[in-house]
Amino acid sequence: MPVKFSFDLYQNLCLPEMQIEFCNHPHPLVPCKLESKLCCNVCIQEITLLPLYGCIPCKYFLHKSCAEFEKSLKHPFHPEHTLLLRPKSSGDDWCAACCKSFVGGCSAYNCRECDLKLCIDCSLKMPNLKWEGHVHSLAFIKAYYGYTFCGFCNSPCCNGESVLHCVPCDFVVHPRCIAELPQSIEVHHRHLLFLNDSLIEDMMEDLYCSVCEKLRTPNQLVYSCNECDFVSDLYCAIQEILPDIIINNEVEGEYSNSKENLDDPVLDEIDKEISVLRDHSMVLKKTLEGLNLRAKELTQDIEKVDKDVEELEKKRTERASFSWSAD
Repeated sequence: MPVKFSFDLYQNLCLPEMQIEFCNHPHPLVPCKLESKLCCNVCIQEITLLPLYGCIPCKYFLHKSCAEFEKSLKHPFHPEHTLLLRPKSSGDDWCAACCKSFVGGCSAYNCRECDLKLCIDCSLKMPNLKWEGHVHSLAFIKAYYGYTFCGFCNSPCCNGESVLHCVPCDFVVHPRCIAELPQSIEVHHRHLLFLNDSLIEDMMEDLYCSVCEKLRTPNQLVYSCNECDFVSDLYCAIQEILPDIIINNEVEGEYSNSKENLDDPVLDEIDKEISVLRDHSMVLKKTLEGLNLRAKELTQDIEKVDKDVEELEKKRTERASFSWSAD
C-alpha cells in the first residue's frame, strides 16, 4: 500500500539550517523540487532553476536569491527612513524610482512613515553616476513614466526609456542630453554594436533585448549588430560604460567651453542666464505637478458633491410625488 507523502513530516525532517523564515509568512520555507511551472511570489517571475524554497500547502514559492533579500534596508534613494520588505504590494502602488506599477502583487520595500515604495529591482541599484549639472549622484534605470520631463531638454521621458534619475529630488535626465553616446561599442557580443534611433521588426517576438531577454520598448534607442540579429536595449548596452562616457563628455566640454569663453563676458552672462532659466523651469514643473494633483483631488470632490446633489434631488422628487398623491 503506497504511503501518502506528508509535507508537514518533510518540513519537520528538514534541518533548521535548511529552513528559511520569510517576512510574515506563517510557515518556514524549505527546499523544493521543480516539478511544474512555478512563479516566484517575490519578483513574480517564473522559476526555471534550482534551488527554490517553498511552502507547498500555501502554494508559496521563491527563488533562493529572492528569499535572501534583506528584510529591512537603508537606501540612498530614501535616506531619511528605513525601508521594510513587504511580501505583497497593491497593484495601485508604484515604485518611486522607476514608476513601474506593482502588477501581480509582487514584493516591495515600503517606508512606513511616508508610504514611499521601492521595487525589488530598484532596491539593487545605486546612485553612482556623478554629473556636474546636478548636486546629487544619479542612478541609471529603465523608467516607466507617463508624464515626467527631462530636466535638460524639457521633452517627455517615454515609457520604458532608460534615464538618469535622482529619486530624492525626482530629477530625471536623458543620457543622450548629458553625454554623447558612442556610435559603436564592443559589449555583450562578438561583433560591434551600432547605435540606432529605433529598430522595429515585423514580428512581435523579435522585440526582445538579446542581453536581458526582456521585451523592448518600440521606438527607443538600441544598439544592434549589422552582421546578425543581436539587439540590445540602451540600458543593457551602456550601463557598464556610462560613467566613463559622462566623464569623458564633461572633460571635453570643459576644454571646449574654456576655449569658447576665453575673454568673452557676453558668453559668460548667457551661460548664467541659461542656468537661471533651467532652475526656474524645474521649479515651474514641480509647481505644475502639485497643481495637477490638487486639480485631480478637486475633481473628485466635485464628483462626490454632484452625486450627493443628485441623490438629494431624487429624494426630493420622490417626497414631492408622495405628498401630491396624499393630497
